Amino acid sequence: MLNVVASSGRYSPASATDARRSEEASSEITSLLRHLARLEKERCVLVASESECETSAIGHLASILAPECVVLPLPLPTAGPVYSILMSLADAPMEQELLILEPGLPTSAPLHEMIARSRESGCDGCIAIHAELSTGLPCAVEDQGGISHVAWNRPAAGRRLAGFHWFRRTRLFVEAAEKAVLRHATAPGTLELGAAWNEALLAGAKVGTIPVDAVETPCARKMEAPTRSQETTRIG
Repeated sequence: MLNVVASSGRYSPASATDARRSEEASSEITSLLRHLARLEKERCVLVASESECETSAIGHLASILAPECVVLPLPLPTAGPVYSILMSLADAPMEQELLILEPGLPTSAPLHEMIARSRESGCDGCIAIHAELSTGLPCAVEDQGGISHVAWNRPAAGRRLAGFHWFRRTRLFVEAAEKAVLRHATAPGTLELGAAWNEALLAGAKVGTIPVDAVETPCARKMEAPTRSQETTRIG
């Protein structure tokens, strides 16, 4: 069965300077909830800051669009999605699959097909990426047919992540995330999911990619799965 965690993408209280994002954030959350409603899952959690839950009526939206989804409001700011998602998995079965969804996943993305391809890939994890090369962050940097690392706090030429992170076992994410937390405990800035992927790659995990097109053909190209043990230079 599938563990699903959706992240709103915001981990600290809203301020006057980002109030203009409220409409955009509401649209992103609505899209995430619609995705969640389409999935067959055993456990489903939506993570968001407590202030965002209060200002954007996430709980009300969830009760309508994905009533089986539990909303986890974070009372205190966290330093990014790795921390927040780890908190949501405290009682999750470690041997079950894990799917993490974030804002940026195309509305028309064929989730069932993407999950099926991930399961069939033989990889330990799979990341959805936009098909075109970009210097936007975060992005997956590929080398010799596989991912060498994920750039999450420094510009690099790669393919932007598309809000879909699949792990064959929840344990893989938890162990990689815990290593990322320890490695970056004193570093400034937020700890993005790319840091956890890099730790998984350093540990020898096979990670495949699913190119998506944000507009017309969300899963237009065949999945690329690495064929070698990853020798990674971690960015971050």
